[in-house]
Amino acid sequence: MKTILVKILAAMLCALLAACAQEQPIRVGFIGGLSDRNSDNGQAGQNGVILAVEQFINPAQK
Repeated sequence: MKTILVKILAAMLCALLAACAQEQPIRVGFIGGLSDRNSDNGQAGQNGVILAVEQFINPAQK
């Protein structure tokens, strides 16, 4: 019984220490034509992605 309690406490300690690690940034990729004939669609898509990320980061600024 004591060994089970020790194992549970060790697992909880490991989980707590893992939560203290530095958070890695999330990378978002965008593939779209930003020049040539379809540049208007590519620019609109890029602006949409930027707007969506900004609204996700700061939801109070809608």
